[in-house]
Amino acid sequence: MQRFYCLLFKEVTIYPIYNGFYQPDRLILRGIDRVLRIPMAPKHILILGGYGSTGLPLARLILTETDASLTLAGRSLEKARRAAAMLNASYVGERVCGASADASDPLSLRAVFHGVDMVVVASSTAAYAGQVARAAIEAGIDYLDVQFSTEKLQVLQ
Repeated sequence: MQRFYCLLFKEVTIYPIYNGFYQPDRLILRGIDRVLRIPMAPKHILILGGYGSTGLPLARLILTETDASLTLAGRSLEKARRAAAMLNASYVGERVCGASADASDPLSLRAVFHGVDMVVVASSTAAYAGQVARAAIEAGIDYLDVQFSTEKLQVLQ
């Protein structure tokens, strides 16, 4: 079964399409015959490695393009809080917080994943990729690793 996620979008737009073409006169999707715009509830995303060289630009992009709130997490609570304060000063609303998380510690991951909709891994370390993915599955949240490597892929398989 396929699941369709629009986790980061402010709204979903559904167009009546039949045979690959926009056809407003066709009744599809149980009677939808016009363009629908469905507002999405804001999500909470945790970026593991959120104050690093990949996580911080990703956080800026998410804050610019979405209504999501963020938790920047890593081993250093001080760095995470400092990065969160910098982002909160640059963007409207207090949508960013910092947290301590250790990818090698399942209890730490379980605690930081509580109340989160998605974890984005922005750390290049492959050693704990499997552990982070398992913790995300156990927490019932989505998992995305933006630091692809063949080593991580082998761990996750």
